Amino acid sequence: MARKYEQTHSWLTFSFDIRNISFRSWMLLGAAQSKCLHIQGTPLDQKHAEKLHAVYLAKGAQATTAIEGNTLTEQEVLDILEKRSHIPQSKQYLVKEVENVIAAYNTIVDKEITQADTRLTVEEICRYNAMVLHDIEVADYVAPGRLRECSVVVMNYVGAPAEDCQYLLQRLCDTLNSTEFSLGDGFVQATGILKAILAHLYLVWIHPFGDGNGRTARLIEAKFCASAGIPKPACQLLSNFYNSTRTRYYAKLSESSKRSDFSIFLDYALQGLVDMLDEQIGIIRHYQIQSTWQNTVHTVVNGSTQAAERRRQIALALFEHLEGVPRTSVPVLSAHVAELFRSAGKYKTLTRDLNYLESAGLVILHGKVVSPNIAKILAWQPVSKVVA
Repeated sequence: MARKYEQTHSWLTFSFDIRNISFRSWMLLGAAQSKCLHIQGTPLDQKHAEKLHAVYLAKGAQATTAIEGNTLTEQEVLDILEKRSHIPQSKQYLVKEVENVIAAYNTIVDKEITQADTRLTVEEICRYNAMVLHDIEVADYVAPGRLRECSVVVMNYVGAPAEDCQYLLQRLCDTLNSTEFSLGDGFVQATGILKAILAHLYLVWIHPFGDGNGRTARLIEAKFCASAGIPKPACQLLSNFYNSTRTRYYAKLSESSKRSDFSIFLDYALQGLVDMLDEQIGIIRHYQIQSTWQNTVHTVVNGSTQAAERRRQIALALFEHLEGVPRTSVPVLSAHVAELFRSAGKYKTLTRDLNYLESAGLVILHGKVVSPNIAKILAWQPVSKVVA
């Protein structure tokens, strides 16, 4: 029996012919898997690991709600996450949207990390929608967690016929759960990324709910990423990319449907994911350099005297100012440094401290500017040619 969507939404074919994927996308998919494994295998101390998780959880929650119109900033979302938010009552509905996404994301990802069965079900998709719309004021025609019974239009895009939504979601789940939907042994992460992007694309195309479709799609994306072993801080990077390129995001969704070609959106999403992974790897590298710097400082400036402690704290604080600081600012680089200088004559003490640190190879003095000698530890990296 013919279904209405076959006439109105002919691009919903559930046919993912990998022969339509460009060679560039194959390269990007491999690069994305490699970068995810790189992040997964990179040890961080507890402080930096927790900071990385918090920062990217806040980025992801802010991004996935901002696309839907939430105006809270990334810093405000981080404050919500760390229980120090002071957002006025008039904006509490925005806070609730963010809290729902954070709670849903943590529940979903933690579950996927620990369970063996990672299949997607229609019931699960509905549950995700109920999570993002929990205790949020919605239109009369919207029932959180329940498929819509009316037509919806979003930015001139008409969702699939309401009577076909249940069928279409089941088709999507069956396709993604199929054992044939795999790139083979050794490509678990790449398969997960491919599933995540296609699940997102099809859910947005179907638009099965009265509200919260985008947020639900991005949670499903995170589910497939987590179930494939992609590190938790990287599971929302696609959301970050979509938000940062919002106009292009909608354009690629539209172009893919008009041309009945999933590879258009796939190419766009994969390039964004690789760029976001590069950015995250850069932050992780910064954390590792900072840890190495701290170890180096404690090794070079040993001793338990007040002078030794003051010099250690100067060198440690300078890491946050790689571009250098005026010499006169050194005694107030941090609260700890300021306290240590409080009981000493600043000028002579500062001169002795900086001369000592310069002779130890930890700082560089350029006239009235002081900077940390990071080259001291970067020199230990494997030698390689710099290629643009």
